Amino acid sequence: LEPMARELAAGRAVGADQVVLHLSGVHDREILAPLGAAGSALGSVHPLQTISEPSQAGARWRGAYAAVEGDARALREAERLCGLLGLIPVRLPGSAKAAYYAAAVVASNYVVVLAAVAAGIAEAGGVPPEAAERMYLPLLRGAADNLQRQSPADALTGPIRRGDAETVRRHLAA
Repeated sequence: LEPMARELAAGRAVGADQVVLHLSGVHDREILAPLGAAGSALGSVHPLQTISEPSQAGARWRGAYAAVEGDARALREAERLCGLLGLIPVRLPGSAKAAYYAAAVVASNYVVVLAAVAAGIAEAGGVPPEAAERMYLPLLRGAADNLQRQSPADALTGPIRRGDAETVRRHLAA
């Protein structure tokens, strides 16, 4: 992003009447600083949704949140853009982007890793691999649905919620 901003600034490709927004989850508007000298409004919009197939982006963005940050004019434009795309904007200070993005990675990528770990444990216990890699997906969706409606503590189910230490010990042994 920074080399592109320097190149655009050097070529005077962006002026004071323009708003420049990037889509990075971790960087704030400072990565676009070379464009600030021209008086451009600077900011960022990061759609908070996992998109493994680009053709799904439009449908997946509707109702998802988006982190927006920037100067006042960039924020207004970012929020307008979110409205057009069906995203729910949440204003963040630039200093919050790294923590915000770390949380996004935990929420999206770690659940994929969790599914792989669950399948590996199940396979080690004798569940056929073709079943193990798919059978826990409805459970993951159910847990996510519970979180949509409840606090994390209330969304817990199973032996942890019940305080069933004996079952947890058996899980650890397995």
